[in-house]
Amino acid sequence: GINAEYGKQWYQRRVRGTHTVSTSSTLSVSLAVMSRSNHVQMAKLAEQAERYSDMAVEMRKAIEACSGSIGEEERNLFSVAYKNVVGQRRSSWRTMSGIEKKLEES
Repeated sequence: GINAEYGKQWYQRRVRGTHTVSTSSTLSVSLAVMSRSNHVQMAKLAEQAERYSDMAVEMRKAIEACSGSIGEEERNLFSVAYKNVVGQRRSSWRTMSGIEKKLEES
């Protein structure tokens, strides 16, 4: 829908903005110093944009940033990210295996 498309566009602008290097130290944003809540927010945006590998990266950073145990929200987001990444790869593997099998049969 409209909100999902807006989320994808905003996420793309945000990711591009965080990777650019600024000459002014006050204007540059470093992904290394983002807080745990910022990483969780970026993961949520990546989920809306259906960029699950980016979501997994952000959740990993969020979990590494916390010194104690993770909360239910972080655990659920982490799970969603990795389930979708693995699911996409399994689907690709099945497709390639099917194509390979058809080629062997002919």
